Amino acid sequence: MTYIIVDFEATCCNEGQVARDEMEIIEIGAVALYGDGPSTYGQFQAFVKPVRHAQLTAFCKQLTNISQQKVDSADSFSAVMGRFSTWIDSFDNPIFCSWGDYDKHQLRQDCGYPPVSG
Repeated sequence: MTYIIVDFEATCCNEGQVARDEMEIIEIGAVALYGDGPSTYGQFQAFVKPVRHAQLTAFCKQLTNISQQKVDSADSFSAVMGRFSTWIDSFDNPIFCSWGDYDKHQLRQDCGYPPVSG
């Protein structure tokens, strides 16, 4: 059994510039762990280009340690999710895990957004 443990970073602010329902994933990090022990099967990491609030707030850059340059040069959410899904599918019967409900909620929210051009 393989556990896929994810950690998402998202656009954010501390002064109300980004509404909770407009936050979007700007980094996907994951590790695949073997179920019986600490063996790591692989890792996935990619930055995602935000579209709703393309300019990161100073708070977000400080909190996540992600630069504006990293997200500006990143691929779209759909492109990164395609690569992430392919990576997940490379494992037999993967079990998706995260610390708490935040990551699950953010992923569902971003997957539910209609595509944005621009």
